[in-house]
Amino acid sequence: MSKSKSGTPEIELKEENGNRTCDDCGESLIADPIRRYEHSAQKFICPICSFTPEAMKAEFKKMFAEVNSGLGSLGLRSARPRKAYVQLATETLDERNEYLTDVLEFANGEESSFRDDILNMSVDSFKYHAFRPRFVFKYAWSIPHKKALEAIASYGPIVEIGAGSGYWAYLLANMGVDIVAYDNAAGSKTYTETCFAYWKLWFEVEKGDERMAAEHKDRALFLCWPPYNSPMAEKALKNYKGETVIYIGEGRGGCTANDKFFINLEKNFDQVESVELHVWPGIHDRLEIFKRK
Repeated sequence: MSKSKSGTPEIELKEENGNRTCDDCGESLIADPIRRYEHSAQKFICPICSFTPEAMKAEFKKMFAEVNSGLGSLGLRSARPRKAYVQLATETLDERNEYLTDVLEFANGEESSFRDDILNMSVDSFKYHAFRPRFVFKYAWSIPHKKALEAIASYGPIVEIGAGSGYWAYLLANMGVDIVAYDNAAGSKTYTETCFAYWKLWFEVEKGDERMAAEHKDRALFLCWPPYNSPMAEKALKNYKGETVIYIGEGRGGCTANDKFFINLEKNFDQVESVELHVWPGIHDRLEIFKRK
């Protein structure tokens, strides 16, 4: 691995059997999720070397220097001092949860950076927003922690619809939870070739869409970040004949699910539990659990 003039690590590329590979570890390179998510010019990076907290912090240091030099006196400022928070991280950190471990390392242990009211235009919020697509690509849309996982586990067995990479299912299964997971993109190229792709499958996610909810009335229905303005969550809830719904996402009008889903949920279910999550700047998701009326 070489270094640029600024001291930032740079992944060297080499051609091997027609494929781009990392000179440092030999891993096949992928299109940077940040560029794909933002639909900007394609850039190839190593899914191993470029995804460590250390590498991303170094890359941001270079990015921040370039952005700030162009903004002059309007450059991004350092984060303002924050009020004290109850430390979810220290209470709920589990060594098997690589997502939370990496996020906190990326934030230099500043757990309060991932609270719902951190919306200021600071260096920190810019950094987290810029690199969020890589964490989503590697793990999941929402950041798990032990307290949330324990709350979900208490309502098992579970069926997850729209499981993505299966990261939440993987953590729950490691806790002994009986869970089956479905995603309509499982086994297709969308898992590796679109901006909503994932680095790998953490769990055995079966191919299936919202219709699979009808086959598991004996399980709690788990929906984690159902697609924005999509009927997926609405249809899964309509098909589901069981008693418990576990939902992770924003509220009505937010960036998950659609209005019909929330109308149906409020009409037929009562909220029985709510758990605060770590959130990315500008995102307001949380865990909510409902029981049929």
